[in-house]
Amino acid sequence: MLCAGVALMAASCTGGGGSSPPSATFGTSPSAAQPTPSPSTVLPHAGLSLGPRTSTDGWVVMADGFGVHVAGAGTLENVDPRTGQKGDVARIGRWDYDFTTLGRLGEGSLWLASGHDLWFIAGSPDYTVGRHYDLSALGYIVAVHEASRSAGGGTWLAIAASDHQGAIIAEFDGDSGTVIRRFRAGGTVGPITDSDGFIVARARRGIVRIDPKTGRIATMNLGPSLVGGMAATGGEVWWTSGGGAVNCVEVETLADCGRVYIPRASTLSSDGPRLWVLSVTGSQKTGTYVPDPSQPATVTLMNGFTGEVLGGPVSLPGHTPASFTSYDGRAWVGFHDSGTVVRIDRHKG
Repeated sequence: MLCAGVALMAASCTGGGGSSPPSATFGTSPSAAQPTPSPSTVLPHAGLSLGPRTSTDGWVVMADGFGVHVAGAGTLENVDPRTGQKGDVARIGRWDYDFTTLGRLGEGSLWLASGHDLWFIAGSPDYTVGRHYDLSALGYIVAVHEASRSAGGGTWLAIAASDHQGAIIAEFDGDSGTVIRRFRAGGTVGPITDSDGFIVARARRGIVRIDPKTGRIATMNLGPSLVGGMAATGGEVWWTSGGGAVNCVEVETLADCGRVYIPRASTLSSDGPRLWVLSVTGSQKTGTYVPDPSQPATVTLMNGFTGEVLGGPVSLPGHTPASFTSYDGRAWVGFHDSGTVVRIDRHKG
């Protein structure tokens, strides 16, 4: 399961019109034949609708069983996932929400990373800072992930490249505040999760897989590409690439298991077997990003096991989606300019 709400660090793209239907190609993985998806039968907006819109003090979102956590500049607040009502704003930190990411920790607690700083936050929705770690000696924190039991547990960090070192993936010990192990990830690194007992990260050179038991590292080389979205569903990891491709790789074998094309697909979030896809707003110009209202930001829902498109795309009410999260059959988008959090609902029939 994806570790957290995912923040978009940049949104600049060109692409076709927003009404373009998804399409798919799937092959056979070494372990199992993948059903052939039929997304061409899905009508625009089918199966998805917009839920409550909540005005907040932030735009970095992460959902769990204790609500939707929203981070702003030094603030946290909790949005009720059912009603969309927000609680009191907790002004408890000094982080800059332009460079902030959230990570699930369990039992209502969470990790908050901003720049070189990492905070353990306890007791949502009544947030309190449990501990603060200054990790400036390690580097800029891109993502934080609390691994599942099948992957050995523990806290894993994705650290950006600096003038002194390349990007790394590090196992962090919160008790001592030190790094236990570190692994080279190449020039850049992005989202980090776990799947099928492995730690998996999206890096410049491809998909990086770490066996936490042995420390062995393997890479699926994707060639030169921007670090995009990534999410895990069962034994598969999905990642986005140019042209709107949402690609599948089998974690155990690092074998390609197909792809689905969704216009301007950018960021992914998984929720059990569900794979949610956020597409950014298109641009009127090539090279210079000018939002194109005819190519709105959208959300699409896929079956994360088969690649079948289950719903959407549903258009979003804004041009600047900045973060994305999902939990218990719903998804939420945080918008940078307005501080609005929008819920995406599934519906039957």
